[in-house]
Amino acid sequence: MTRTLLRALPLLLAAGCTPPPPAKLTFPARTTLTPGASARCSGGRCECRSLEAAEGQAEEGIAPGQKRFEFRLPRTPSALWVSVEGRGVFYKPPEQVLPVCFYLDLPPGEHRVTVHAERKDLEVGLQSGLTIYEYGAKEGPHWYRALEFVCGGVGKCEKPGMQQWVAEQRRLPRGVLDPCGSTMIRGVQVSGTREERLLTEYLDVDLSLTMKIYGFETFRQPGSAECRAPVKNL
Repeated sequence: MTRTLLRALPLLLAAGCTPPPPAKLTFPARTTLTPGASARCSGGRCECRSLEAAEGQAEEGIAPGQKRFEFRLPRTPSALWVSVEGRGVFYKPPEQVLPVCFYLDLPPGEHRVTVHAERKDLEVGLQSGLTIYEYGAKEGPHWYRALEFVCGGVGKCEKPGMQQWVAEQRRLPRGVLDPCGSTMIRGVQVSGTREERLLTEYLDVDLSLTMKIYGFETFRQPGSAECRAPVKNL
């Protein structure tokens, strides 16, 4: 039987007009950004902070007008790329199975982020994901979840699971995962390649989104009931 690759139509999270598709990106088999904003990083590599140790140690070296973010990629034998517009690409090779992190300092404003994943293990299948945490020092330190993208965390990344994630992201008030943080996720688009229309498993998948970072200083405990999603202008 001849198989033809099927490129899935983007799943768009948009109200009103459909946003234009992002520019086609290339994905080098190396890291082109410098993931060294945190003291956890040296020699171009970073150690993930412990999620078990409450809020952990205070971050240092954050320049005025910047906010620090942790980009955390999951355990997976798939190849993953994270592109941050204007900063370059972080590459996780398939042989690096354990979770990896990198840290960036970003100013308030809009920042385009793209995640590209490719299947490398036929038995395990494609597994993609990205969690973004925002750091806040005041009355902390605190880390606020800004994004939690998962496709195939305990199985293969397939169309039904992707559709479920998109639906859950759509239900977030103003695209804000933690209302105590200052980051809004906007313009989410997802697409992927499947071998046949009736097959649900992805061979590769792309997620693109815009991080809209507000300039106000965060201070409350993550998830506090006193917080409301940001609505003020930058």
